[in-house]
Amino acid sequence: MFIILLSSCYLFVILLPHPQATTGAVNCENCATAKYSAAAATVCISCAAGTYQSAVGSTSCVDCGTGTYSAAGATACTSCAAGTYGSLVGSTACSSCLTGSYVASSGSATCVNCGAGTYQSSTRSTSCVDCSSGKYQTSTGKASCTSCPAGAYCASSGQTASAACPAGYYSAAGAASCTKCAAGTYQGDSGEASCTSCSAGQLRQFRIE
Repeated sequence: MFIILLSSCYLFVILLPHPQATTGAVNCENCATAKYSAAAATVCISCAAGTYQSAVGSTSCVDCGTGTYSAAGATACTSCAAGTYGSLVGSTACSSCLTGSYVASSGSATCVNCGAGTYQSSTRSTSCVDCSSGKYQTSTGKASCTSCPAGAYCASSGQTASAACPAGYYSAAGAASCTKCAAGTYQGDSGEASCTSCSAGQLRQFRIE
């Protein structure tokens, strides 16, 4: 653009800059993965924690399923590790299995109770432990085992109940086996914690082998 100025003696031509032309948008860009937008949006929004989006150009994010979780801006959900679980959709973190329970594999929605004869005293566990000899556990989902009572025994690991000592034998609490009554003593009943000394003038007549 130019302007012509006339004077009595001279002709002036003044050049002026051309006004800038503004160009409108000719297309819209897709939102990247892990983001979404509504119609007529000017910015894309990151997916919130507990959700994800693996596709471009999305209008929403997807809740993580049970057994998985995510942080904000995720393109995929992460499986809960062994020893943890996620029981809700849209989780932002997984929870540790409590004592008396476990999860052996990843991606679980629930924990499993320890079976009878086993226990687990720690949280976030991937297995349970057999009760040691001298102990037992009748219930499931327990954090410890119970010592066999006096007069009974638990011969091996993983016992779900104690067994009474037979007549002629005895045991203290927590025993893995019963003990024979010593010479000069006896026990006519089963399930006893001690033997009885023979009275003066008496002799034990037999010994249970």
